[in-house]
Amino acid sequence: MRPIGWGARSGAGQVLHLVVREQPKRLLKPRRTPLPVSGRGIEGAPTLVVEILSPSTTLIDRSTKRQLYRRHGVPYYWIVDHEARAIEAYQLSAGDYQLVTRASGPSAVSLPPFPDLSLVPASLWP
Repeated sequence: MRPIGWGARSGAGQVLHLVVREQPKRLLKPRRTPLPVSGRGIEGAPTLVVEILSPSTTLIDRSTKRQLYRRHGVPYYWIVDHEARAIEAYQLSAGDYQLVTRASGPSAVSLPPFPDLSLVPASLWP
């Protein structure tokens, strides 16, 4: 298996704006992209942000953070919905996020930006 990039978990602090500092659940930059780290955190937009919904963050993840990521040009945005046991994969197109795939169940899927990665959504939940 070949490495596809580097990732960071929540708490890494993604600096997308001088005033707003959000902490996505997961973020990914391709391996060929230099790690833009400063004393403030990771500078600039990642390639992918993954938000894992919880009852207390659903509205923020689906609206506030989505708008922030769109404004800063994050090309891919996944939402992992624990209650629905589904993953929604969005791609930034023409200035807004378009739903590319909503995956659930035992069938393997490939989600953008990873055409060679096979993911079984049902395997995420016991």
